[in-house]
Amino acid sequence: MLQEQVRIAEAATSIGDRIAHLEQSLDSEKQSAAGSHDLVLDRIDASEKDLKAQGALIESTRVAVGHIEGLLEGVVEAIEALQCAVLEQQGEGSQAVR
Repeated sequence: MLQEQVRIAEAATSIGDRIAHLEQSLDSEKQSAAGSHDLVLDRIDASEKDLKAQGALIESTRVAVGHIEGLLEGVVEAIEALQCAVLEQQGEGSQAVR
């Protein structure tokens, strides 16, 4: 009877030790999961900030391209006007020579 009580006590101690080990493992996994969760949230936040910055850069580039297009149109118009003026002068000069 005493031996049986000793075995039961040893089994209970062993089970208690296993439970304590499992609890420690569970706590460690919870901490690891919380750390991973925080890391993921930080990365998402950083990605959102990057996307906003890229969106602002894209919009700024669109505006700059619009300005450049306007400038190019002005340059093309000026070249066309100059070309017309030169051609008119050449036409007047060739008529005066005849």
